[in-house]
Amino acid sequence: MKAEERTTVLVDGGTVNPTPFSARQLAVKPLVSLSDLDDGGARALIVLAGALPSDEGRLDLVKRLRRLAASSAQRGILVIVVTKRGEEAIGQAVARSGAGVLAQWQEHTGVVLRQLAVLPDSDWDNIAETCARCRCGPSLNSSLAIRDKNGNELPTPLLPELKLLFRRAFHDYSGILISEENGGKSSSSVWKVETEGLEQHTPFIVKSGPAAVMEEHINTYRDVVADRVPYRGCAPLCLDRWLWDLSTSLRSPASSRMPSAWTRL
Repeated sequence: MKAEERTTVLVDGGTVNPTPFSARQLAVKPLVSLSDLDDGGARALIVLAGALPSDEGRLDLVKRLRRLAASSAQRGILVIVVTKRGEEAIGQAVARSGAGVLAQWQEHTGVVLRQLAVLPDSDWDNIAETCARCRCGPSLNSSLAIRDKNGNELPTPLLPELKLLFRRAFHDYSGILISEENGGKSSSSVWKVETEGLEQHTPFIVKSGPAAVMEEHINTYRDVVADRVPYRGCAPLCLDRWLWDLSTSLRSPASSRMPSAWTRL
């Protein structure tokens, strides 16, 4: 499911007024279980903080975020902690304990990744607008078949977070054939990906690595290479297939229709 088709806002810890969300063509649903996060239409998760001045309230929020935050972010679901007005600072401090790396607002050479927001309950229009405008990317395709280049079962299972990113980046295909490639001057892994279903495409070259590093690579490409280096001999970035979770991102630089140095392996 494409990003623009993800129109569900899940709510944990109570109920909210659906009006500002429906005005933005978003549907509000209660979070019943963790399996609800696998709903392909889920765009954001609102976590109602409760009574943060009390020890019990803070501990409850920490426990809930530890259960929900990582799984949400890995699926491209924005997490919004909603506090009482004036308790945003407490909410941010608690979120750092409950959401771990997700709440660190990682910085790397000017890049800031935000998958978690803490907002007051005094402005639901702003909360709904944040949900509507979040960069969520496509949802995962749990039925996507991932096999080796010969169509066989992978000799070494993928890391769960990498498998999830592949299932999201290539959500619109029925299957992919992957092989890890040598080369590259960073610690990131490089993959050749051939797609099955839809049209016949030239292979993608996919790079995965720390999210902040990948974002820096993409920004550098756009600022220094794209539209500035003529006949550069490489296909353009496929930004609609670039995804990130807590600490990993998946980048697909090769065009699906433009054979180039990126795709001649």
